[in-house]
Amino acid sequence: MDPSKAPSKEKDDNMKVESGPGSNTEGDDQRKTYGATRGQETEYVALRTVPVIVKNGNKRIPVNCLLDEGSDTSYINEDVIEALGLHGAKTEINVKVANDETVTFMSSTFDVGLESTDGRVDTTITVQSSKKICGGMKPVNWIKIKHNWQHLQKIYFPKLVTGRRVDILLGADHHELMYSMKEVVGEHGQPSARLCPLGWTAVGKVNERHADELPLAAEAVGKNCYMDDLMPSVESSSQAIETRQQLTTLGDKAKFHIPSIGEIHEETNPVQWKYVPTSSNPADHGTRGLTVTELKENELWWNRPEFLKESRDKWPEEKFAEQNAQVFAEMKPERKGDAVCFNATQEDEREEEWHLKPSRFSKWYRLSLTKRLELGLSLVRVRAWVHRFIANCRKLKKDRVSGELTANELQGVEEIIIREAQMEVYCQEITALKEKKSLPKRSSILNLTPIWKDGLLRSNTRLRYSEDLSEEIKYPIILSKRHPVTKLIVKYHHESEGHRMGDVSINDKFQPLVKKYPNGIEIGSQSSAYAATDSRKCRV
Repeated sequence: MDPSKAPSKEKDDNMKVESGPGSNTEGDDQRKTYGATRGQETEYVALRTVPVIVKNGNKRIPVNCLLDEGSDTSYINEDVIEALGLHGAKTEINVKVANDETVTFMSSTFDVGLESTDGRVDTTITVQSSKKICGGMKPVNWIKIKHNWQHLQKIYFPKLVTGRRVDILLGADHHELMYSMKEVVGEHGQPSARLCPLGWTAVGKVNERHADELPLAAEAVGKNCYMDDLMPSVESSSQAIETRQQLTTLGDKAKFHIPSIGEIHEETNPVQWKYVPTSSNPADHGTRGLTVTELKENELWWNRPEFLKESRDKWPEEKFAEQNAQVFAEMKPERKGDAVCFNATQEDEREEEWHLKPSRFSKWYRLSLTKRLELGLSLVRVRAWVHRFIANCRKLKKDRVSGELTANELQGVEEIIIREAQMEVYCQEITALKEKKSLPKRSSILNLTPIWKDGLLRSNTRLRYSEDLSEEIKYPIILSKRHPVTKLIVKYHHESEGHRMGDVSINDKFQPLVKKYPNGIEIGSQSSAYAATDSRKCRV
C-alpha cells in the first residue's frame, strides 16, 4: 500500500487522491482539493494514530505514527531519518496503489528504535524512507473530541506530538505492535477505540462539526495582519490554506483571545514561528508599564511593525537558529570547565540533585532490630523508603512493592550514597578515570592507584593478585575520612562492636567494616579516633 494514500476521505466525489510518497505535488491541486470540501459537512475517516518515540543511539524524536494493517511495509519520513543522523543508499521501489496503479520512488531501508510513550514497548523496526508519508496527514486529537461519544469519554488516549503530522506508517510487517488488546465499540456509525501495545487508538468518522470544536488559530490573528506573510511555509501548505479561508470567513469579527495562544503552540510547529525583536514587538509595550499617554503616541502600538510591510527576506534575522558544528566546536572549551563534574553525575546516574544530606542524619543503620526506642534517623533506611515511594509512583497499583525493605533495596541505596560521597570529594579523579586520562598530579589518592569499577571508586592494590580473597576485598572502596557518610559508617560499626577499645587493634575492631567496606586505606586511625571520641560511652 502506498503510504501517501492511507488517509481516505469519504463521501466526497470531488476529492483528489494525494500524491505518491516520492512526489512533491502541491500548490493549485491541493488548494482545489481543499476548496471542494468547504461549505458542506464532510465526513472524514480518522485512522488509528498513536504517538511514539523513534531513536538512534542517544537521539530520541517523538513522532505520530499511523497504524495501517493494510500495508505490508512500514515507512518513515525522510526528515525524521535525517534528524536521527541516519544515512543510506537509495534504491528504486515500486508500490502498487488503488486502481492497480504503481508508484515509483527512491527509498532507503533503515533499522530504527521505537519506544511507546509509556515505556512498555522498546523495540527495533525496519522502515523504508519516504518524502511525505500519507500526504502530510495530520492525526485527529481524540483527547479534545472524545466527549462527543459516551463510550470514549473514559478512555485515556495518549497525547499526540504537537505541531507534527504523521511521520511513521507502521505496516503489517510489524503486526505485533498493533494487535488488539481491548476493544471499546459504540453504536452503529460511531468511532471505536482499540488498546494496542503502543497505547489507545481510535478509528471512525469525524465530521466538520467535530473539527470546528478545535480552536482556530485564525482567531488569534487580527484583521490588520498581512495574511500572506503570516502563513506557514510551503511544508505546511494545507494548514496555510485552511487558516487563510478561516480568516476570510471571520473578516472583521476576528478577535484575539488568550486561549488561542495555547492552541497555536499545540497545533503548529516551532519551525513556523518567526523572531521578532523587542524593539519591534508591540505586545511588549502593553506589558512594560507604559502610560496611557505614551501608548497613545506610540506608532508601533497602533500601526504594527514596519517589517511586516516588507518581503520575507527583509524580516529580522532569527537569532536562535540552529548552530552549525563549527560553532559548537568553538563553544566546547568554554563550557567544559564548569560542567564536567555535573555531567559526570547526570549522565551516568541520571538522578536529580538529592536533598537528603548525610550531615543531617545521626545513623547509618539502626543499631538494633528490636522494638526498643532508638534516637536518630538512619540515612540508608530513610533514603531506601524514599526510593521505593518514587518507584511505586511510576508503577501500576498491582506492581507496587509493599512491606519491609528488602536486602537488595538497602544494598542498592548504600552504593548510591557511597557513590555520591565519592563524587563530592573525588570528582576530578572519577572524571579522569572515566575518560581514561591521567589523574591530577595533586590528587590525594594518587598513591592508591584508584580505578572506576562497578560504579564505585576503588583501590587497585596488590591484593588483586590474591586467589583466596573476594573481588570486594581485592578492590577496596575509597572514601574520604572527612566526609559525613564515612563518619556514619565508622560510627555504626564502632557502636555495633560494643564500643570496644583497649587492647583491640584497629583492624580487629573494624573487621566487620573492612569486610563490608574494605577500604582501610582512607578509613584509618583518624576515623576510628573520631568514632571513639564522638561516642559517649568511649569518652566515659
